[in-house]
Amino acid sequence: MKITTMAAIAVGAAVTLLTAGCGGGSSSSSSSSPATSWRRVTPSLKGATAALGSSVVGGTPAPASVGSDSVVVAGTSPDGSKAVTVLLFTQGPAFVTLQFASAAEDPVPPEFVLDVAGKQDQKITAGLEG
Repeated sequence: MKITTMAAIAVGAAVTLLTAGCGGGSSSSSSSSPATSWRRVTPSLKGATAALGSSVVGGTPAPASVGSDSVVVAGTSPDGSKAVTVLLFTQGPAFVTLQFASAAEDPVPPEFVLDVAGKQDQKITAGLEG
């Protein structure tokens, strides 16, 4: 299974984008300019949930057991070429979007999505406390 993951983590005016592929490397970039303020990138969990249809189709958003508020939806990409799972959650002032993509016939297991999200939540919590 080849999985591609993209995460956007927004805290205050700083936005960090992380991308990783299983078996591959990862990269990150960060910006703290007001133009990339998290409030402009993702105005709210409710707004981001409403926009999920542009990333994933055929799934129903449901609560997930990570962060303060969370929503997960699994389906396919709008063009049907791959399986896509998106998980959104908040932790204090942080807003996180995790997007997983894999072959259309090989969706990412929900346990894997929750495991990655839980680890990300722990890192964010530790970073906010320190």
